[in-house]
Amino acid sequence: MPLKAFQERLSFYIANVNVSGVKYLNHKNANNLGRLFWLIMLIISGSGMVFILKLTFQRYYSDMITIDVDTLFLHWDNTFPAVSICLMKGRSSPKIRDYIKAAKVPYTGPEISYVRLIHSYMFMTTVNTEFSMKNECAGLNETCGVNIDVLRNVLFVHTPEEEPYPLLPTAQSPLQDSIRMLYGIEEIINEDDVHFVPPHTRGCRFPNEPISSNLRNYSFSNCMNELSALEEIKICNCTTDLRFVQQSRECQLTDKDCLSSNKLFEIIRERQSNTPSLCLPSCVEMRIQKIGNYQKPYGDDIIRVGVEILQPPFIRYRRRLSSNIMDLVVCVGGIAGLFYGASVVNIVEFVYIWAVRRF
Repeated sequence: MPLKAFQERLSFYIANVNVSGVKYLNHKNANNLGRLFWLIMLIISGSGMVFILKLTFQRYYSDMITIDVDTLFLHWDNTFPAVSICLMKGRSSPKIRDYIKAAKVPYTGPEISYVRLIHSYMFMTTVNTEFSMKNECAGLNETCGVNIDVLRNVLFVHTPEEEPYPLLPTAQSPLQDSIRMLYGIEEIINEDDVHFVPPHTRGCRFPNEPISSNLRNYSFSNCMNELSALEEIKICNCTTDLRFVQQSRECQLTDKDCLSSNKLFEIIRERQSNTPSLCLPSCVEMRIQKIGNYQKPYGDDIIRVGVEILQPPFIRYRRRLSSNIMDLVVCVGGIAGLFYGASVVNIVEFVYIWAVRRF
């Protein structure tokens, strides 16, 4: 744009714009001192507006989520926590072998191969064995003829979408006697608007927001398990869980020393502590607190485990937006009006004069 045309357009804009103070810069009766005064005032107002707008945007993106306490419990549908029993893989092989001999479980092929097959089935590993699970377990129970009561195990009580992972506190280990465990729960409910906020802004992830294509649902435990698998591959060039990195090699007995000597759990715990954003909490994770337990013998050899909610929850937490996009628009408009008396019409005027109108 030629300098003369720019000066003409600028003079027209200053003379006709409705922004407070701008018209005095080119007023016919204004002297140089008056123009300098209004120029300084406009600069000060602009600096103040930019400063407050910066604080407004920072507050909007950092404090847009709030968690309130809800006590209207009469019409709640409460969620019961999940209960998982995990077999202790490291000490189970001798008991599996002893049980097979004592119970005279039918099988074909070498005993060691059958024991390995049982391991592959019960611990959900992906080792390709030489036997077909369908043929080997035909006519047997769902654990392929093995009674899991004779094996060491550990019990977890956790949020339904979670899976047990190494750093999850255990509820009871090992299960040797009949027991009743008492818990209290507190749930978190999310309003619909929360789903539209980015995960790192709201500080949590929903189950339909996985961070890996290997899993359909996100949970804190899945994230920790994937982190564990990646660390195993990085340090030992293998992993014990191929759900996350299927192209990798599964750890074998020869890799046991590497997995145990490098203290992988401590490394994972330190990484998560130093960088909490690696694995964000689940947005629907409930707070589960163990209140106590008591032995309850039944006079037989069957181990019974009872998990009870001591009393219905009287409070729950509600995650909601403390401010939405309309609140931000109103706030920005108020700040612009406070410092310059500006509005949307002034923006249209600016575009019209500088981009549409011909001189």
